[in-house]
Amino acid sequence: MIITASVRLGLALLATGTLYVATMPRSITFEDAGLFHQVCHLQGIAHPPGYPLFTSICSSLYSLGFDPIMTGNLISIVFALLTLFLLYLALRQLGISSLASSFAVFAFGSSLAFWSQAIIVEVYSLNSLLAAALLLLTLKTCEHSSPFRITCLSFVSGLALANHWPLILASGPGLFLMLLFHQDTILNQLKKPPTLAATAGAFLLGLSPYLSMFFKPDDVFGYSGQIKTLDELLSYVSRQSYAAVDQSSFATIDDKLQFTGWFFAETVKQTHWLIGLISLYGLSVGLRQSPKTNLALICIFLGNSLLLILLLGFEYSYPYITAFSHYPLIAYLCCFIWTAYGVDKMIHAGRHLSRSTSFAFAATLAAAVIIGVYSNYRINDRRYDHLAQDYATTLFMALPENAVLVTDADASGGTLGYMQRVQKLRTDITLYEADNAFSEHKLYGEDALKRIYLLDLTDKRPVYGIEINWLPTTTEHGLFQEAGNSDRIGYASTPALLPFINDITRRYKSSEYKNRFNRGFVHQTLIGVGQYLVGRMQSGSATPDEVATLLSVQRTFPGALGVVSAMLNRGLSEHRELLLELLLAHGDKIPESATPAEIAQYYYLLAALHPGDTRATEYLRLSYEAMPDSRSPVCQLEMGFATGC
Repeated sequence: MIITASVRLGLALLATGTLYVATMPRSITFEDAGLFHQVCHLQGIAHPPGYPLFTSICSSLYSLGFDPIMTGNLISIVFALLTLFLLYLALRQLGISSLASSFAVFAFGSSLAFWSQAIIVEVYSLNSLLAAALLLLTLKTCEHSSPFRITCLSFVSGLALANHWPLILASGPGLFLMLLFHQDTILNQLKKPPTLAATAGAFLLGLSPYLSMFFKPDDVFGYSGQIKTLDELLSYVSRQSYAAVDQSSFATIDDKLQFTGWFFAETVKQTHWLIGLISLYGLSVGLRQSPKTNLALICIFLGNSLLLILLLGFEYSYPYITAFSHYPLIAYLCCFIWTAYGVDKMIHAGRHLSRSTSFAFAATLAAAVIIGVYSNYRINDRRYDHLAQDYATTLFMALPENAVLVTDADASGGTLGYMQRVQKLRTDITLYEADNAFSEHKLYGEDALKRIYLLDLTDKRPVYGIEINWLPTTTEHGLFQEAGNSDRIGYASTPALLPFINDITRRYKSSEYKNRFNRGFVHQTLIGVGQYLVGRMQSGSATPDEVATLLSVQRTFPGALGVVSAMLNRGLSEHRELLLELLLAHGDKIPESATPAEIAQYYYLLAALHPGDTRATEYLRLSYEAMPDSRSPVCQLEMGFATGC
């Protein structure tokens, strides 16, 4: 039976679409999902640069009244499938057979990073769609630079910049190079006033979603409230408020080198290593067949990988790696174009081989993809991912009536805000955001003034915070802290939290948290929980259930780190043998989610438990190697909180 090109493409899209629907979350997740669900539901303004194209689309669809979780996730799925469709057209434009193109489409669609973004409400599926559209239109324009194609390319360029301009600009040099090879015909068209006017008008029309950010009400739900002037818009779009996030003062050239090594290793992990080898082979094929086009693709690949690594001042640590992990999606797309080149060449070569050899080759390719799909399925299957919802529900239900809760703008803030503002859970609680991002309730002035205001408020209402450094704590509750002035911190019993803590501890120990955000969140939570339970034990009022929970928590690396640090800080060094046992149990299996600071602290604690021992020197050396700057516990011991070590 002869399978037509359209059937091959249809099967590839049907298979990927089935995977996406089967694995998408059914409840709120971490990442930026909570914030985007709120922005789309409340028709607000997303965090810088605002992503006005995406938020305009999702706000319109959310207004239809369907379940917000399903609506948001399905939007990303549709964008992802359209990306794969345009990728197929681009591959066919490059002269690659329908069989090889369909194979590459399915391989890219089931790749680790693209799949992960296709099933959650995020801007990256739309960004991939627009990048694929730009690539296809650029190829079409190079083939025949008609006024219509040039105008369409200009319009889509504006739309792409109205979604995620930093990643689109990273692709710009490669796309420009592709057009540069055909500049004569394009320039001849642009010399015609009607074409030039249409091109400029189309580009501005593409950028027009930014205007929607001007027409929001005074009480708009957004990162910094209403945008009223052009200067405010430019400041917002340029991400000036994110300068400290994008550029860590502690990042060095060594971090960039480590990120580079991580990126190339991660590129191979997107599916199966065999597909990676075929992609490398396909690059050489592409450079021979279409050298100019593939030189441009190399520029796009480098712009969305090494250029980003060079420009961003990220430390090479788990949180930054997690944040960066989905940035190179367009670079990965280029890799699967080269995969298509490689498979296409092999198909042509296979026509001269025996039937058994051709069958073996096809079976090997199929096995590689199936193995890759299975591996990525285990990581991206989020049907039963209830962590964020369970966390928000548990925390809210543990708070007393009419409480005040101060959060930050990270995953917990977005999740809690979604559960309250969209799902209407615990609307009696007043939510503040420490930096006044995404909150209708504002804290004015510097941190000192915010602190005074909240402490005064404790006379009228119970005030709580989630790891807000400038908010003084009077009582620890495990997942949150009660605000107040006190010379001594108390540790209250909060039985409602124990089932949640026991559940995440069990799942962490059994490696059930495959998603990077979930794993990082639980890792950090267990450190704090370990410290809290030690406080309960030391107070002499720990319940049998809390003792059992402590015994379970301290068998995890983050839990042991929290327990040992808390006990040493409280002068409980007489339990040295027990503490050493807790730490040494994890010496050869420090988890990937541990940050350099935590690894440095781990070895520093080991050194502290070996006073006067020769092993202490070795542990201090390992501590310094994990974090050789002023944040290192070794540096702080020797020089205080100095700027250098």
